[in-house]
Amino acid sequence: MRLVFAFDSFKGTIDARDLCEIAVKKFAEWEPTWECIPMPLADGGENTAEIIAGNLQGKISSMGQVQGPVKAMSCEGHYVELPGKRAVVEMAHCSGLAQLGLEGKEPLNSNTFGTGQVLRYLIDQGFEEILLTLGGSATNDGGTGAAAAMGWKFINNHGDEFVPNGGTLLNIVDIIAPQDFDSWPKISALCDVQNPMTGAQGAAYIFGPQKGANKDQILLIDEGLKHLAKLFSAQLSKDVEDLPGTGAAGAFGGGAMAMMNADLVPGIETILDWFKADEVLQAADYLITGEGCLDMTSFGGKVVGGVSQRYGAKSELGLAAIAGAVKINADFAKQKGLSYVGECRKADQSEVDAFSNAKQNYIDALEEFYRFLKS
Repeated sequence: MRLVFAFDSFKGTIDARDLCEIAVKKFAEWEPTWECIPMPLADGGENTAEIIAGNLQGKISSMGQVQGPVKAMSCEGHYVELPGKRAVVEMAHCSGLAQLGLEGKEPLNSNTFGTGQVLRYLIDQGFEEILLTLGGSATNDGGTGAAAAMGWKFINNHGDEFVPNGGTLLNIVDIIAPQDFDSWPKISALCDVQNPMTGAQGAAYIFGPQKGANKDQILLIDEGLKHLAKLFSAQLSKDVEDLPGTGAAGAFGGGAMAMMNADLVPGIETILDWFKADEVLQAADYLITGEGCLDMTSFGGKVVGGVSQRYGAKSELGLAAIAGAVKINADFAKQKGLSYVGECRKADQSEVDAFSNAKQNYIDALEEFYRFLKS
């Protein structure tokens, strides 16, 4: 039997690497002759850079201190260096919501300047390809902060240069590209959402509330992003406002396309390609995946959805999911190609108890899956 364990993190309890390592260890105890392979996954959200580094023998490096999500904060400018002059930058490290905490959200004052400092450093160091992950952001600046750190100039109606944030996008009058823009390396932005920059399904209305924005602030941010999109079209000849994915990370997706010539690429599909998952799964009997909560949203660009879309129809490969909590029914799971779905949370457990006993619950769920394989 050949099993490949390809988990996303159970957020708040067990990370993807530990989930895969625990599974490999337990199955080695139960069936020493079975081949068990760990392949932790991510979809472009938080911890994607670390997952890529672990799977592709990357080196986690730092360029030193850079700005955090607000000007008063600083953080390490981490990036992952990969063979072939490739690098991965995770915007959540420098411009992430987790850094601000529940009480520190700044939807109007935060920006992506720190992420741009890392990107500028990699350009100056001669990297030839950069992968930028867009999940977990605290910001709503359309990527203007990052662009400013990379050399773009934003001019207000007084003729002054300034660094925009979510609350000052309407002040931009002119956008001026850096002189070396045409020589920048290839940049790909991983995103796991299909939202446009603006409007009812755009960055402000859909993601603004989780970043602390109230109704008035959402309106201001959306108006600012509409203004920015018009400038992209009029001054840069980049019409990105309504394109899928441009609303990712406070419309950083749109800014990356307009000001970095970035391609927006689907997170989990790109990760599977980079990890050569098709080769890893050759001759495998089962692919086991999962995440903290398996629900309908899991099939909209996240790990489980990406895995099931690519491999669910392959009759020779069994596809199983083990999740902290399961909120889909058996018919829907079967429709998505899942031949087995396991839940870690016990029927009589509260959410607090389930979190407290996450590791043992997970091991118990693995054992249930083992019994399924043996039956």
